Amino acid sequence: MHATPEALARVNRLLRQDIRPALIADRRACVVEATEEFLDPVAARAARDAAHVAPFTRGGVWGRAWHTRWFRLTATVPDGWSPDERYEVALHVDLGFGTVLPGFQAEGLVHSGDRPLQGLQPDRRFVPRPDARPGDVVDLWVEAAATPMLIGDFSPTPLGDPATAPEAPLYSLRAAELVRRDRDVGALRLELILVLDLLGALPEGDPLRTRLLHALTSAVVAVRPDDVAGSAAAARAALAPVLAVPSAPGRHRLVASGHAHLDTAWLWPLRETRRKVLRTAVNALGILARHPGTVFTMSQACQYAWLEEDRPELFAEVRERVAEGRWEVAGGMWVETDLNLPDGESLVRQFLHGQRAFTAWFGRRCEGAFLPDDFGYPASFPQIARLAGCRWFFTQKLSWNDTNRFPHHTFRWQGLDGSSLLTHFSPVETYSATLVPSQLLHAERTFADHAVQDASLVLYGHGDGGGGPTDEMLERFALVADWCGTPPVAHGSVGSFFDDHVHDRPDLPVWSGELYLETHRGTSSSQRRTKQANRTCELALHDAELWSVAAGRDLQDRLAPLWRRTLTQQFHDVLPGSSIAWVHAEAEAELTEVAGAVRALEQEVLGDGHDVLANPASVPVRGVVDVDGAAMWVELDTASWGPGGGDALPADVGPVVVDGHSIDNGRLRLVWDERGHVVSLRHHATGRDVVPPGGRADLLVLRQDRPAQFDAWDVDELDTRVAGTVLEASSVEVVEAGPLRAVLRSVHAAGRTRIVRNLTMAAGSDRLEVVVEADWQASEQRLQVVWPVDVHATEATCGIQFGHVRRPRHANTSWDRARFESTAHRYVHVGEHGFGVALMADGPHGYDVRGDALRLTLLRSARYPDPGADRGTQRLAYAVWVHPGEAFAAGLEAEAARRAHPVRRIRAATASGRGPRWTGDPGVRIAAVKHAEDGSGDVVVRLWESHGGRGRGALDPGFPVAAATITDLLEEAGEPIDGLALELRPFQILTVRVTRA
Repeated sequence: MHATPEALARVNRLLRQDIRPALIADRRACVVEATEEFLDPVAARAARDAAHVAPFTRGGVWGRAWHTRWFRLTATVPDGWSPDERYEVALHVDLGFGTVLPGFQAEGLVHSGDRPLQGLQPDRRFVPRPDARPGDVVDLWVEAAATPMLIGDFSPTPLGDPATAPEAPLYSLRAAELVRRDRDVGALRLELILVLDLLGALPEGDPLRTRLLHALTSAVVAVRPDDVAGSAAAARAALAPVLAVPSAPGRHRLVASGHAHLDTAWLWPLRETRRKVLRTAVNALGILARHPGTVFTMSQACQYAWLEEDRPELFAEVRERVAEGRWEVAGGMWVETDLNLPDGESLVRQFLHGQRAFTAWFGRRCEGAFLPDDFGYPASFPQIARLAGCRWFFTQKLSWNDTNRFPHHTFRWQGLDGSSLLTHFSPVETYSATLVPSQLLHAERTFADHAVQDASLVLYGHGDGGGGPTDEMLERFALVADWCGTPPVAHGSVGSFFDDHVHDRPDLPVWSGELYLETHRGTSSSQRRTKQANRTCELALHDAELWSVAAGRDLQDRLAPLWRRTLTQQFHDVLPGSSIAWVHAEAEAELTEVAGAVRALEQEVLGDGHDVLANPASVPVRGVVDVDGAAMWVELDTASWGPGGGDALPADVGPVVVDGHSIDNGRLRLVWDERGHVVSLRHHATGRDVVPPGGRADLLVLRQDRPAQFDAWDVDELDTRVAGTVLEASSVEVVEAGPLRAVLRSVHAAGRTRIVRNLTMAAGSDRLEVVVEADWQASEQRLQVVWPVDVHATEATCGIQFGHVRRPRHANTSWDRARFESTAHRYVHVGEHGFGVALMADGPHGYDVRGDALRLTLLRSARYPDPGADRGTQRLAYAVWVHPGEAFAAGLEAEAARRAHPVRRIRAATASGRGPRWTGDPGVRIAAVKHAEDGSGDVVVRLWESHGGRGRGALDPGFPVAAATITDLLEEAGEPIDGLALELRPFQILTVRVTRA
């Protein structure tokens, strides 16, 4: 037989038409009963006790979207079905499985009594019954979840929300039977498939192809279609010689770890994920029991917490496997969070709550950061991870780059401050490998760092929707572990892989700075309400912790659960906006409830009695602020509250003057045209105009936004080439003109979308504040604000968590061209010597800094996976800040801090109060002030250096101090210090723990 398409088609036909049917030697139909369907899941005992269980016909339809039905399956084991070496008895259930991936369609969980036995998925539909004997009655219950199939062609679908999903059933019960499976036929099928797969992966002319084809031909000839079972042994004997040839010495080696990357929410809500966690854990425990030597890796403390709450007896088994070293706890974070969008303190808390939970449950911390599927990795992350106890980092997501192949798989990733992490990207380029030969060969061929390392990591098992490794994957492992066609494979954990194979050797390549993912650029902007709700929680938690320290009341034990609820919603398919409608509706409701609870705790801490203004920012405030819609002049020290606010300006600050089409506050002069466009923003001190001569700025531009795929995730480069439509104003008017501020309002429309834009100039300010209120009804469009700036700069300075990075504004290289939309925090800035401009935003994160303009994405209108994403009322704010001199010396970070933590009106028992503050170098910022997590009453203050220089000064906690230590982010490993005079390195994060005297 030659390797022609016809010959290979014949082998595939043999597999499909003859061998597959012969896998089952005999079968007996089960008696099927079923409950009614429930939208809210019902526990096993309640389902068994239900009076409405009724007969159900095999082949009958079931499964309205998101509903659950329990099936009871009973059958008597026939005479002659005693298990032996050739045959095994199993329950066979087909819930109506389709061809899409496991975890993305109907799933089931088989129960025997109260104990869950095994999950059901398309390639996990057989439930072995090794103890079944003739005459035994098999009596099992199946919890069947009708999860809709929402992955495929990326078309809009109403199935992502029970409120819009059709009522028609999605599935039919195709099989419910007791079977006797032929192990020899199963082994033949597996071996034929492996040989076929390897043939497809080997290049023409490879000598191994000839040997494989000869063995395949002999095996096919040996199979008698009319007696597959009787001829299976002969066919396997024909394959045995080539399957027995070991792998060649010196080849690249692979370490395989069982895994089930399980999205905390995505195309299913959190409710379903809890059930997926249970199915996955049951599956993994079964695999570990049946296959000695295997190791299973699972991350995300949140999911362990669900398992402990929902099935404590299974959680106890997991703890036993962890103690044995066969179940690896990975990652150290509460969830596999998005890294681009949460603020820096949220990233710290992911580790703080994750590592503390793992230590409490298992007596150990995670030594590595484990994020296989994130959408980009900021330059500050190596320092955060190292300070959280991690020494290595694993992902594979940059294999998704759409323009450039990342040049390394094993390297030292150097962060913004100089911290470095040993890093490995899996060259198999998936976190859900199935251990077929082609994947293993791909890993060997793709690996970019053979010069410095001889091994790489493979995560195998069904992921995203969960499920984990299957028995068939382990049977493949037994065949390919030492086979001539593939690199050798050994079982191991992720941690042991780093211990044994990744060494911090001097010739290890180094990658410095951020790891930018060249795809999924739209996640900086999708689902604005979810993002804003998250930011509201972050700010509320920051303030409540700060004021609890200022008031001397430790409520950290009550704030901690609210932090964990917030962290859960920062998962990398929730906060980025790439989940179904149901997920985002629940996330926004959850975060709104959390924010309310935090504010209530804040009020409890502060007490009542005085109506005061509070400045939670790490810098003082002196200027006009908006408090509950009213403009007032405020002077407040750092992290303090007190009486204040008035309508009188100090003598050194001039009033705002409106004159025709201009507003002047003595520092900036804004001029607009009759269409509502900014035609001039002049800075008086330098005489410079931000707007290029003859140009227009603050343009609201509507662009087509129709990615080839991954609607909510992607912004396609082709759509950025089109100029877009500038939205002209239907009306322009000054709606407020007082000495403290003036407000210019313009109204814009596009189809059914209506946008109201307010530009505000305040007395004494170098910022032009803009608020956009939109009734957003667009479809597959993107709204950007565009600010052409008369500044010659080849780079833009972009804020990130705990620092900033510089990004090119040109397209000199393919790496530069691919960076057409980037995530930034607080600001993007461009400057010349002596002059600069920043576009600032605390909510929107998606920027384009290329060319001669700064652009900020305000809104998107993706249709998949949520066809109604972002429609409705939206409110967004941004600002343009103009300055003389160098940006950081002029106060870039201070301005950003004031915008991020605005002055608020609060009620407090005392007329004034304050929290800890920094005195010294203005580049040092305070990120968080809180009580310690251990209940000791100690105060934790987290500082960071923001300018990229040395920061010297002192921490003033505001209370007498008995002792102080420098700790890690987990508030442990204290290094005593004498006094609170400190020096920070560039971009250093420093955590100080203080004991009150």
